[in-house]
Amino acid sequence: MALCHIEPTGIDITEFLFGRLRNTDQHHKRYAKIQYMALLKDIRALNASGKYLEIGAGPGILATMIAEDNPNIDITAVDLSPDMVVLAKEHIKEKRLQDRVRYFMGDANDEKTIERLGRFDLVYSAFSLHHWKDPERCISNLWNAVEDNGILYVHDFKRV
Repeated sequence: MALCHIEPTGIDITEFLFGRLRNTDQHHKRYAKIQYMALLKDIRALNASGKYLEIGAGPGILATMIAEDNPNIDITAVDLSPDMVVLAKEHIKEKRLQDRVRYFMGDANDEKTIERLGRFDLVYSAFSLHHWKDPERCISNLWNAVEDNGILYVHDFKRV
């Protein structure tokens, strides 16, 4: 006996889930300043200039906030989810930051992907470590993307 029976409704499940993701994205945009206030302060205090790499960039909200806060940096943002890439590119375009924030789909576990992105003055990740399959490998890959005298900054609630 089935505990739950769902009748087909003709709803496109992909569109339904992407709609929910878009709603979550709107929520994040609304509360971004509160969520990222301390993190932005920390990143500002690092006083890194030049090129930044954000891993696990989600809908691109933090990357655009950092770019708006510091007009002298360029950011490469990466996320594993194709849906996040779509949302982020829309957000970056909305903020008119396409010339300074580039966004790609990629996996921090994949050494070749990170290598192809180049080297950066600041490599950072916020609230994505707990999603990583192999945190030690990701951190090693990210460390290899840090320029000499650069900084690796990982902010999350999970400990490695």
